[in-house]
Amino acid sequence: ENLLLLQEFVPIVKSLIKTHEMAMWLLNTSDFVFSLLLCAFLKQVSVTSEVFEDLSVLCQMSVGHEAVLMAFDSLMIFAKEPIRFQSTVTLLSSAIDATVATDILVFFNILLGKMSSITQRMAVSLHPCCHLGVQRFALSWLSQRERRFDEAFHVRCERDRVHLWGVFPVTS
Repeated sequence: ENLLLLQEFVPIVKSLIKTHEMAMWLLNTSDFVFSLLLCAFLKQVSVTSEVFEDLSVLCQMSVGHEAVLMAFDSLMIFAKEPIRFQSTVTLLSSAIDATVATDILVFFNILLGKMSSITQRMAVSLHPCCHLGVQRFALSWLSQRERRFDEAFHVRCERDRVHLWGVFPVTS
């Protein structure tokens, strides 16, 4: 029931995290990031896409990055997953919508890029579940929906290059 209420809140999260003070307030709210992450699995394309966009923005801050990693740890325990990110890789592998798939891939890219420890980066990027999931996803999507995926990714990259969702400037 609380997740359904939070689902209604998801569209305004993006506007709340536009300022550093509001983003910090949300990050200091107990279980906010974990609850936001759970909304990604409600099987609603627009909500899933927004959640991963918001998580990507939160990962731009060191406190947010840590909160997102902790949320994924909590999800691993909650879903009784043997490894972190298993549910997200499964969501990516089964994504029907190119925008959702792109948002998840952009999220993983930002998450990995912001990790301070090379050991953490290696653990996530070389993780068998992530590697196999992304590999399966790439093979199926690129063979079936190459043009749609390229168009969605190109539009997203152009928008991100100018400004990351209206919050943080992207540096080259």
